[in-house]
Amino acid sequence: MARRSPGGWRGFLLGGLVAGVVSAIGFYADALGGGDVKLLAALGSLLGLEATLVLLVLSAMAGGVLCVLAWRRGVKEVAYVPAIAAGYGGVLALAFAGAA
Repeated sequence: MARRSPGGWRGFLLGGLVAGVVSAIGFYADALGGGDVKLLAALGSLLGLEATLVLLVLSAMAGGVLCVLAWRRGVKEVAYVPAIAAGYGGVLALAFAGAA
């Protein structure tokens, strides 16, 4: 998805930084793995700051749904990559719809 960030190259840099810092906090709290941190930082630097914030919110919402489904099945740990992928899919859908 080639597009411009409102902040120029700084927007892409800030997107990667924000996603990396937020996910690193999750990593040190033993909530995320190292691959999740790297994936979110990479997606943040590709999307820019504004879309990264949308990505984080949508990923958290998808992660909540996955956790409820896993809890109902008695599963204790859930991979977060599907939630990140769902969040990224939501960002792409919003971008193609012209909303983000």
